[in-house]
Amino acid sequence: MISFFLLFSYIPTTAQETEVRESSDYRAFKGEVVDSSTKDPLVFATLLLEGSNISTVTNTEGEFLLKIPTDIQEGNVVVSFLGYKSKTLPMQWFQRDKNT
Repeated sequence: MISFFLLFSYIPTTAQETEVRESSDYRAFKGEVVDSSTKDPLVFATLLLEGSNISTVTNTEGEFLLKIPTDIQEGNVVVSFLGYKSKTLPMQWFQRDKNT
């Protein structure tokens, strides 16, 4: 006889607790990583601030949110994806939203 066990837990939260809060300690850059010719989203592409441990990965829609501390004013962001040539972009190129 084969059996299985499922465990569910419920932790109530308020909407205020689940909001993403903007901090004055960092700048947030949003956007998406896409194939330059097909415009298809690149799922799980990596964005890395060179020379640091600051990075993020795109979601299943190719979208990203990269948070960089405000005390870092210069640098390059390396965008990489398996099977593609990495692209290096100056951090100053990034806007707050709609980066592609």
